[in-house]
Amino acid sequence: MSLIPENSSPETVVALFSIKDLDSGENGRTSCSIEDQLPFALKPAFKNYYELVTEKPLDREKDSQYVITITATDSGSPSSLTTTEAITMQISDINYNAPLFNRAFCTMYVHENNNPAALIGPVTAVDQDLGQNANVKYSVMPARKADQSLYSYISINSENGNIYVLRPLDYELITNIDVLVQASDFSSPPLSTNVTVQVIITDENDNSPVILFPPQNSSSASVDLAPRTAEAGCLVTKVVAVDGESGQKPWLSYQLFGATDSGLFMVGL
Repeated sequence: MSLIPENSSPETVVALFSIKDLDSGENGRTSCSIEDQLPFALKPAFKNYYELVTEKPLDREKDSQYVITITATDSGSPSSLTTTEAITMQISDINYNAPLFNRAFCTMYVHENNNPAALIGPVTAVDQDLGQNANVKYSVMPARKADQSLYSYISINSENGNIYVLRPLDYELITNIDVLVQASDFSSPPLSTNVTVQVIITDENDNSPVILFPPQNSSSASVDLAPRTAEAGCLVTKVVAVDGESGQKPWLSYQLFGATDSGLFMVGL
């Protein structure tokens, strides 16, 4: 078995052999050939010697091994005689495949108020090379300079690509974090590729409504006046409240919690 690197240039000599026929004259005259459709060729070197050389680029990821049958034929008459010999050619790996993710953009979700070091999901890259050239390590960096302070919230396991959130998140402060995950092989120099991961923080109902009016920072109750002649449906005052949540959570409804005479007043929902 012979070993040849997959980045061998054309005309690289991979084998040298000789042919001998004990007959004389035309009966001892020989020729040599190999199968078609191979990335190799035979070239006469000198008397009875041949070189097996590369003719086309090799790709170990496509064909990692070739079995080349060499056929030697004499020019005997009335019929020629032949002999065959098989050579196994193993293609060795060269690191020219970078690790590849199955997509260029990935979205993951995490609830706010998460536990520290919560696992939110994995990313995976595959390298088509062999051995150390196919081993992959992961790292994380900010997707943009503006995200420098946020990316410290995110960590990744360098061996398996699991992504973690390092501290509790607050949806009202951060709605998403974009990071760049890099997968590199262990060759020297390493080859690498990136995937953008968007971590979306989902809202939880963790904020109570806040009454803006009447102001609640006074020790005395708010006083509003209504004319004695007020008819049913007369507007006395308005209550304004807000909720810091998202979606349907900040849709507020109002009801009277207590009144001196509950039959005298009502509040719009």
